[in-house]
Amino acid sequence: MAAPSGLERTARQGLRTGQFWLNRLMLLGMLAVGETLFRVKGLRSSNRTLTQLRDARSILVGRMDDRIGDFVLMTPFLRELRRNAPQAWITLLVTPTVAELALPCPHVNEVVVLDGVTRGACRTLRRYWRTIHMAATTLWAHRFDLALLPRWGTSGGYRSVFPLYWSGAQWRVGFSEYDANFQRRRLTGQDWLLTHALRDGTVKHEVVRYLDLLRFLGGAVRDERLEVWLTESDDADAAALLRAQGVGDDETLVAFGIGGTDLKRRWPLDGFIAVGKWLHQRYGVRVVLVGGVTERDFAQSIADGLEQAVINAAGALRLRATAALLRRCRLYIGHDTGAMHLAAAVGVPVVEISCHPKTGSPYSWNAPERFGPWGVAHRILQPERPLPPCTDECIAHQPHCIQQIAPEVVLDAAEALLALT
Repeated sequence: MAAPSGLERTARQGLRTGQFWLNRLMLLGMLAVGETLFRVKGLRSSNRTLTQLRDARSILVGRMDDRIGDFVLMTPFLRELRRNAPQAWITLLVTPTVAELALPCPHVNEVVVLDGVTRGACRTLRRYWRTIHMAATTLWAHRFDLALLPRWGTSGGYRSVFPLYWSGAQWRVGFSEYDANFQRRRLTGQDWLLTHALRDGTVKHEVVRYLDLLRFLGGAVRDERLEVWLTESDDADAAALLRAQGVGDDETLVAFGIGGTDLKRRWPLDGFIAVGKWLHQRYGVRVVLVGGVTERDFAQSIADGLEQAVINAAGALRLRATAALLRRCRLYIGHDTGAMHLAAAVGVPVVEISCHPKTGSPYSWNAPERFGPWGVAHRILQPERPLPPCTDECIAHQPHCIQQIAPEVVLDAAEALLALT
């Protein structure tokens, strides 16, 4: 395919600029309509003092992305929110992807699941309409004092902040898009939909950053541990899978997290097979392959290489049952995925095989400084440097920078953590 001409590039830039200003005009119009409507509905008071957690009667927490790991990293926030606001009605707004993890949460009064509509004609308008309709029929009755957005980043546009605005909450608190924009994308104006957009450009783990929202609102943080809420049924499903594979109660299991939203995060097949064979020969462990439905073919290729030393659970269990299965394992080895954070949440040590170069930007969505294993013993393995054309992060659409990590390095990290358990 030929490279676009100068005229084509100019035309595309003009379209993007036009879309940018059209979005800003639409945003101003939405604010004018919304504020008028909320005043009519009695959802705006004359009180100009930001409500603190200890005084809030009702609080909305919104997290409208589909990243399983990000939801797990938010669990300390939910626990500490409840501890700081025991008197408040707390509603948690999530997407269908993470609903299974959210529904058993003991720290909230209500979980509302909103399907964002990502396919089909006029999907943006349909998504906006569905959000407004849900807010009018479900959220307005709570008359929220606070709406909180524990999310730091510019991707996703209005998807997370839009429902918070239309909840009618008097005060809407989140993080400014200005500080998270390390990729220098056009800003969407999402700060306009918040009453308080916190500015903090320092690099910190997402768990700590989310908890900063509570500190800003007068809260105190006592416990930063991750949580995942499992039922007897989840444990039973995991046990049934192991029983069907002939796994005894005294067998040692090591999980391989082979999934990931991007192929650039995928460590090579031969590496997983080499590590699995070594673990089986040295420690007699059986490897449990953990991933989603889309990783089944990759998992089967690994299983074929490991033969009898493997249990292929990719796509076989629900999220909570997968967490129950991980709890049965002695170690997690693999990518930065939802499964990695589930493993950490149930107390399993982690060897993270990261695609993010050591010299890469700490602001990246793949940076361990922001999204690394939390609260457990761990080793983070990264490429020494980016491979061209990558610079601040791996930008490939297939395994690239991550291929620099040798199986021997993974084996050393695994052995060090196994010695601790």
